[in-house]
Amino acid sequence: MKRFFTLLLLAVICSCAQTNIKNEKVLESNRAKYNFNVDWKFIKSNPEHAHKKNYDDASWETISCPHTYNDTDTFDDLSHGHHDGEDNQWRGTVWYRKHFKIPETDWDKKVFIEFESVRQIADVYINGIYLGKNQTGFIPFGFDLTPHLKFGEDNVIAVKVNNERGDHFRKNFPLVWNHEHWHPTHGGIYRNVFCIPWTRFMLHYLFTII
Repeated sequence: MKRFFTLLLLAVICSCAQTNIKNEKVLESNRAKYNFNVDWKFIKSNPEHAHKKNYDDASWETISCPHTYNDTDTFDDLSHGHHDGEDNQWRGTVWYRKHFKIPETDWDKKVFIEFESVRQIADVYINGIYLGKNQTGFIPFGFDLTPHLKFGEDNVIAVKVNNERGDHFRKNFPLVWNHEHWHPTHGGIYRNVFCIPWTRFMLHYLFTII
């Protein structure tokens, strides 16, 4: 009897393993991950209404991510040592915007954007609609774009980025560690960005099998 239950347990484990492998293959075949790094518009200032879809960004600089807007500031001036950082490293608010289209034939997909990280505070908009804030500086984050997308039409992602800090890092709540005491206070979409479409059916299937 003991041997019977042992064999039964092994059969169940093997069956579950095969099911998981099949599920993973099905999910992978219905998911794509597109590089979203190229053709961002960038301005090193904080213009009013830059989050709006119809804002004119034609005069902005065209850049690709990863992008850091004060990287050269880190090594072009006097550094005091003792983790006190460098004079005149630029801090402030900047904007990034990206125009893109999702084919009308993809109307049945859920579309997400993933930022591998942004320094320091990122406020993200899609077509003028506020999606949310991230202020971790190092941790990936993302948003569901689907409810606000126009399939087959122009869409605009706008990201306001800020890397300012207080004069003393222990008073710089809630970003107490964004200070030269720890590392240069860089700023920007300094890691990769991805667009990830999933079929709605497969998302339902995913939560069903979990």
